[in-house]
Amino acid sequence: MRWRSATRGRTEACSGAWAADAPSTGSSTLIATRVNTLSNRLIATATATYGRLGLGFLDARILYALAREPGIRAAEIGRRLKVDAAALSRSLKPLRDGAVITETGSKRLLCLTAKGWGIYEQVNAVAAERERRLFAGFSEQEAAFLADHLERMLANIPELSALSEKVPELLEITGALACPSESTG
Repeated sequence: MRWRSATRGRTEACSGAWAADAPSTGSSTLIATRVNTLSNRLIATATATYGRLGLGFLDARILYALAREPGIRAAEIGRRLKVDAAALSRSLKPLRDGAVITETGSKRLLCLTAKGWGIYEQVNAVAAERERRLFAGFSEQEAAFLADHLERMLANIPELSALSEKVPELLEITGALACPSESTG
């Protein structure tokens, strides 16, 4: 038998039921896909917007981290922003070279300079306008509801991480095993 890919109209050989018999899980209905699409668009527009200030998106996030908690180590910023050390280092270098941030003391704690605080104020103003535009048409209650639910979803991420260890077990329980190969005989 053959089944059709609901997303691109392709067909692939596979033993089992037709795709029409399968439950609908089209990518346009999956919340994870929608959140990912939103995230990608937010990052792309942030990159373009903050680029007008001479910053990358990660640079702006670093400025926010240092404004919230001055005097923290680079490794801590990376951990909080969930950014690998190499990407963080690439962003920190021009910020240091441009006198936007500085290191203090023997512990190499990072802080915004006066110039950095000025740039942070610009980033903050742009971020506030971005958020205002993103939530256009939402009531304050709806915006708060969404923010609360996103936080709750973020809190569930460890459960998704744990799922990776249980995929074979889950497939066995649900009967959603991979398509067996076509028999040759």
